[in-house]
Amino acid sequence: MYGTDNQEETLRTRAERVAGAKLKFLCSAASYALLCAFLFAIDWWTTGRITWAFWPAIGLGLALFSQGIKAWGRSNALYERMVAREMDAIRQRGEK
Repeated sequence: MYGTDNQEETLRTRAERVAGAKLKFLCSAASYALLCAFLFAIDWWTTGRITWAFWPAIGLGLALFSQGIKAWGRSNALYERMVAREMDAIRQRGEK
């Protein structure tokens, strides 16, 4: 019975971490959209055309893409495999 509770707690912890990463990405995407709209508006109002605003939009977009891959991509599986490998190594050494 104790092992089942511990497994359930571990599963919940993992699920919370993944859900948190996805929520963080969604918040970042909303912030990205608002910030880019603001930058493009400033660029348009000050120069009458879009001259520089796409550069920060590209940079922020790359960062957002990276965060999305981390939240939904295969890197999550890689992280989980690495954690499992380290846990096995710790168990083999008899550490707690």
